Amino acid sequence: MELAGTADFDGVPLRVVGAAHLAVIALSVGRAKDFARVLAMLERQASWQRTRKALSSPEKVRMAEQVRESFRGLRRSGKGGAGGRRPDSAQRGRRPPT
Repeated sequence: MELAGTADFDGVPLRVVGAAHLAVIALSVGRAKDFARVLAMLERQASWQRTRKALSSPEKVRMAEQVRESFRGLRRSGKGGAGGRRPDSAQRGRRPPT
């Protein structure tokens, strides 16, 4: 965790590591599904880089504005950020009572 940076998320301090660090951890475990996830991440990044190079400057600005508005919409709806509630590990996989 000495490589972790710090970030603030809705007033809560977080320790954050980069994608490369997470990839190294995943690959060191040696599971096939982790290898597939890292490969998929690299393929998505390569695809994004190719797409980004082909965009004009006004298109890049428009895309960034769309992403920003999407995040704002998620925050307003309560579906993004710390407001979203995930079930704790004891509840995962259970069916709701009928």
